[in-house]
Amino acid sequence: MHIKSVEALSMKLDQIRAFVYTADYQSMVKAGAKLSKSRSAMSQAIAHLETDLGLELFKRSRNDLSLTDAGSALLPYARNLLQVEADFIHKVEGALRQEEFFFPIAVENTLPFSQSAELLKEITQRFPATRIKWLSPGAGDLVSIVSESIASVGLGVSRSHVPENCLTYAVGTMNFACVASPGHPLNQITAEPSQRELNHFQAVINSGRQAITEEMLMLGATKMIEVESYQGVKELVCRAVGWGVLPRHMVRQELNKGTLFEFKPPFGGQDNNVKIDIIWNKTCSDSPVTRWVIQHIKKYWNNI
Repeated sequence: MHIKSVEALSMKLDQIRAFVYTADYQSMVKAGAKLSKSRSAMSQAIAHLETDLGLELFKRSRNDLSLTDAGSALLPYARNLLQVEADFIHKVEGALRQEEFFFPIAVENTLPFSQSAELLKEITQRFPATRIKWLSPGAGDLVSIVSESIASVGLGVSRSHVPENCLTYAVGTMNFACVASPGHPLNQITAEPSQRELNHFQAVINSGRQAITEEMLMLGATKMIEVESYQGVKELVCRAVGWGVLPRHMVRQELNKGTLFEFKPPFGGQDNNVKIDIIWNKTCSDSPVTRWVIQHIKKYWNNI
């Protein structure tokens, strides 16, 4: 049989809902209770749907209710229609609250993903109508991405220079460790190494459009191997190609196992904590999602 008329395409969603709930509960009474409808109202809605389609959706007997082949085939599409309806309502509600339809956020790949995941979870719960784009730029690209409005908000290691169209504040710190492989010559030095003794190759970050300098604890080594990511630095250090300064959370497991060792270089009075900043584009400051993230991000990122 064919659909009787084009008008069937505009069938009521409550009929579709009655069909889906009845199929799920295998009972019009139970489905009706979930939808606050009587059994007769459920039966009528499904009967109207079957009439519009020109198809039987259920096999009915005195004590049994089961889907026909046509009902089984159409059920997934009926579920999709209800999901589209729910998504549409979320979008409308979000628009009425003036929430962004799209929110791009960038978190440097230096930072552990566990805190990022918790933040992302709460954003999606609070702003279900907003589509989130999660970016994980390298250490040198974050500021440019936010400044150029590729992301509304960014989180990463503090920078001394922030473009005029951006604002920033500190949300916590990240601890760094000076590490080398047990097979590296630095492991033979029992005392705190001098600057001269540190003059082995240091693997350092030089990523994207903004090279990292002494802000990122390059300790004055004259022999350097530039790498685009901290994961690359770690790989070189683990293979005794050079020593490096890495986020502690990235090497904690290796330090515990003894596959890397930590040494204390001459910092000249500095410690090995680096500030973590949130940075956002001024043009996005009034957007509800951006405002919420700026106000609440600190509870997810304190000291790493």
